[in-house]
Amino acid sequence: MNILAHLHLSFGSDDLIIGNFVTDLCTSKQWKELPSAFQKGVELHHFIDNTTDSHPVFRATKSIFSPKYNHYSGVIVDIVYDHFLARKFNDYHNVELNKFVSDFYQLMDSNIGEMPERVVYYYGLLRKYNWLTNYHDLNELAKVFKGMDGRTKFKSGMSNATDVLVDNYIKIEEYFDQFYPELFSKTKKYCEGRFPNLI
Repeated sequence: MNILAHLHLSFGSDDLIIGNFVTDLCTSKQWKELPSAFQKGVELHHFIDNTTDSHPVFRATKSIFSPKYNHYSGVIVDIVYDHFLARKFNDYHNVELNKFVSDFYQLMDSNIGEMPERVVYYYGLLRKYNWLTNYHDLNELAKVFKGMDGRTKFKSGMSNATDVLVDNYIKIEEYFDQFYPELFSKTKKYCEGRFPNLI
């Protein structure tokens, strides 16, 4: 899953939110240098990714993109699922998306001094371009894919990934609606077992 889902699946725990957010931006050495509570968020991040990658509905969604995007299809679906989560956020959370994102910014701002340089840089971009609240908009989503395409030196072709999304929109939305509630339930159960004092 992508950023918004990882933050949402931290169930309001500041420590889990931070650890969940920084996981893909840190080396394993840097994870171990984080406060122990943040490292629990790293563990949670890996649980979410492993559960997602092995799920048949996620794999079915990838198959829509894989003929054109091959091994980039998983990354694309992660972002596409954030698009649907942003659109349907109030179906899963009792706080408006804008407020949820604003609270995340405040949390990160108060902890940014403890973060590795790469996290600081990426967080700056995320906030500057307001990715989390803009995922719901297809035009903004296209900009995200274009930026990612540039980081792969335009080998991935992801600039045009929204075209595939639009062509298969109803089916992909159905897949998301099947998948996310199950991931939510599994992740909450995992957190209640592993981190009962944090959620």
